Amino acid sequence: MKGAIKLLTIGLPLALLAWAGIREYRSAARDPCFVPFDAVQYVPPFFKFDSRDPVPTTYVKEYYLNAVCPCLYKWLTAAGSRIVDVRKFQVGMTYAAYVVFVAVMGRVAWMLGGAALCLAVLAFVASTWIFMGLGLIGGAPRMYGYPLVALTLYSLAGDRPLVLAALTVLGAMLYPVAAALAAVCLAGWMLLRPFSRLGRAAHMSPARRWALLATTGMLTFAALLPLASGGAAYGRRLNQDDIGTYPEAGPDGGYLYADRLPYRLFGFESTIYLFGPLYSSAKPIFPRLNLQQHLPPAAAGSQLINTVPGSTGSGTIFHLMGSAEANRGPSQ
Repeated sequence: MKGAIKLLTIGLPLALLAWAGIREYRSAARDPCFVPFDAVQYVPPFFKFDSRDPVPTTYVKEYYLNAVCPCLYKWLTAAGSRIVDVRKFQVGMTYAAYVVFVAVMGRVAWMLGGAALCLAVLAFVASTWIFMGLGLIGGAPRMYGYPLVALTLYSLAGDRPLVLAALTVLGAMLYPVAAALAAVCLAGWMLLRPFSRLGRAAHMSPARRWALLATTGMLTFAALLPLASGGAAYGRRLNQDDIGTYPEAGPDGGYLYADRLPYRLFGFESTIYLFGPLYSSAKPIFPRLNLQQHLPPAAAGSQLINTVPGSTGSGTIFHLMGSAEANRGPSQ
């Protein structure tokens, strides 16, 4: 009874705090002009797997499939696109990842500080735009990073080194950045004092700890191998010295400021993720993701928004979060 009262005490104010954001996202989801940047890159490659209306692939699409999409993310999305429209599948997976992320963060907070800390953490996570408004939308592998990092925190707080090892391997197959974070945590826990003397690690012999790290490392490397070998066929990555040969990679290209060479460790994107949680809704970024904001007034609201040529720099135009039927042109 007491636990139910605590959950109710947390749930009611949380629902009030999150309602504005939920209403904002529902409005965006029904807007056929809402086009998250990542969706343009990560969703069209999977149109070829559609069992009802497959769309021919292109060189750029194959590049994203082979060199950018981790193996489990690729398999999972391809399997989903054979059953349902890939855009609807990715929307469902986005919300599923968000629910897991919020639930696990709440659980970790409850373990560490009880109901009060749980309410504070959930209020922060549910009412700030940086998570759903920038991190999860778009169907990119990054959306799996949030629940993976939350589960990493859970394994540390819950004294579960084997779970942390499994998350390292799983992260390599879904979002390698999350795998790197989990691997650093696992290595520090197993090897560094005083961490190796805490929790279950204290009851593991040095040989067993090294065996766990070695096994996790081999499995993680094996999980990353398809991604590394898939990108090898496309040559090396460009760097700042290549801008003269490939000016589209620099200021003269069509990339956003944060996506241009040279990449700065403490640049525009770092500022976004640092101060982004201070915003209480996704309004600051939603207008930038609305295609109508970037079209002439005569074209806004017309059917042209579904068939904008690739030469505009926007690639494939479609609405990941929308609910209207597909109207895919030849370039899609």
